[in-house]
Amino acid sequence: MAKIEPNDVNVAEVHDAFSVCELMAISELGITANDKSGEFVRDLFNTENRMINPRGGLIGAGHPLGATGISQTIEIATQLQGKSGKRQISNLKTGLVHNMSAAGTSSSVMVLEN
Repeated sequence: MAKIEPNDVNVAEVHDAFSVCELMAISELGITANDKSGEFVRDLFNTENRMINPRGGLIGAGHPLGATGISQTIEIATQLQGKSGKRQISNLKTGLVHNMSAAGTSSSVMVLEN
């Protein structure tokens, strides 16, 4: 629908109310292969690459129930505007927001671009 490929995404906020949710989201979104999600996240951590959940994800942000989607969207919009301070990732063009319902029965995805 957005006519982008997973490798076009420079920064993403994915739903990670539980640690396993991040792994599931990045594989289902095509950011990494299903069997490589753990390795991918470990490599991001070890290299201090904040491409996924630059503010620490929902867990790191205190998981603001009822406001998770808007808080994720604000983070990605702020990143794309270059106004994220110490968390800022450089040279961004495309950001992604992924959120899930409380029971994990539905998901929403938004793509934001500069």
